[in-house]
Amino acid sequence: MRKALRTHDGQAVVVSDSVFSVDGDAAPVGGLAEACREFGAGLLLDDAHGLGVLGDGGRGGRRTRRGSRATRTWS
Repeated sequence: MRKALRTHDGQAVVVSDSVFSVDGDAAPVGGLAEACREFGAGLLLDDAHGLGVLGDGGRGGRRTRRGSRATRTWS
């Protein structure tokens, strides 16, 4: 992803699941966020498979980490 961001001209948005439904692996959200900050890209996470599984009381991946002030959550 860093290579794609490095060579991309213009604005970019990285889109990923927070938890992949087929195998249950969690995305490297911290690394994705760091790369997006480095290259000025947006980051959009689909947390559908994180809800009920991750975070305080199953409230999703957003509740497993302290987000930056730029973090927004939509339901």
